[in-house]
Amino acid sequence: MKLSSVVFLFLYVVFGLANNVGVIMMGKRMEPYAEFLLYGTTMMYTVCFAILAVIRRESWALSKQHHINFAWLGLWTSVNGVLAQFAIPFVSAELTNILVTLSIPCTWVSAWYMFRFEVTTFRILCCLGVVAGVLTGLVPSLFFGSGAGDKSDNPPFWVVVTVLSAIPTAFETTYQERAFKTLKAPLFVCLTVYNFYSLVVYFVTCPLLMVNVLRPSNAKHGLTWQGVWENQALAFRCYFGGEFEPEVDGCEHGAILWTTVFTIGYVGMFGFGALLLRDESSALIANLNALLIPLGAMVFWSKTICGNASQEPVCEAYQNKADAASTRSCSIHENIMASPRFTLNIMFSKHHPEE
Repeated sequence: MKLSSVVFLFLYVVFGLANNVGVIMMGKRMEPYAEFLLYGTTMMYTVCFAILAVIRRESWALSKQHHINFAWLGLWTSVNGVLAQFAIPFVSAELTNILVTLSIPCTWVSAWYMFRFEVTTFRILCCLGVVAGVLTGLVPSLFFGSGAGDKSDNPPFWVVVTVLSAIPTAFETTYQERAFKTLKAPLFVCLTVYNFYSLVVYFVTCPLLMVNVLRPSNAKHGLTWQGVWENQALAFRCYFGGEFEPEVDGCEHGAILWTTVFTIGYVGMFGFGALLLRDESSALIANLNALLIPLGAMVFWSKTICGNASQEPVCEAYQNKADAASTRSCSIHENIMASPRFTLNIMFSKHHPEE
């Protein structure tokens, strides 16, 4: 591996961490405004990619094949974005981090289909290991809850939606590899054009807020046509400091901060990822994404960084719950023993009095 690739690899992880944490945090800070978080951030980083393309003097002369590939890239990107962004308010952060890991074996399968790379026993075992790890990691969050709440925080419907969002991520990575290696597409022109295409899907899907199951988290029913556009207006107010306006419901402190963190992280992650894909394979990107999962989970342990969206490590959460239950039981027992009312009952009865 070239020295430049090692540097790009490190920077990919740094910006990827900002991207992964930022996308969840901005979803928590602007819960009712999923559509704005899709098209608003896309417009911001598309402009950034276009500026970088101009600075690098990349050619905008693209063939029909380029545009077809970019259209597919835009489709996979937007499908992933819609599924993931709508699910974020309903699925806990640590479970989201676990579920998106499924994009790794999906990327390997997609890369094999598109590029026919060699399938070895080791790669198959690695793929099965990732899937087994995901299934094992699901148990604590789905059945026992976590430091952020109980299992009711993760409705099965939205868990399935999060899983489905991992599939287009795989095709997004492999179609990028095709764009850079097979079609020799200019790096930042490619990122600009396909993200611009994804905007079409984001705008077209705005009426999804009228569907009851996809309604904003602060709405009791699906929005009306007018309500959809009022939601977009409130989203802009939230982004530009609306957390201080009581009428902007569901807007929390840090909305603009985390949206900006995500945007910068996205630009860096996909920019350096594109540079890596010129010399390396999409399988390497999938493996780097696997590294981002535990790193992202550890960031969410920090209350200083994530505030009320932070979560205790699962084992610590269980211990705290166990300690609390033990302390409560001892306190109840001591109160019972000290109460004259129950003394004779305890002495002459085989059963302890109930709470």
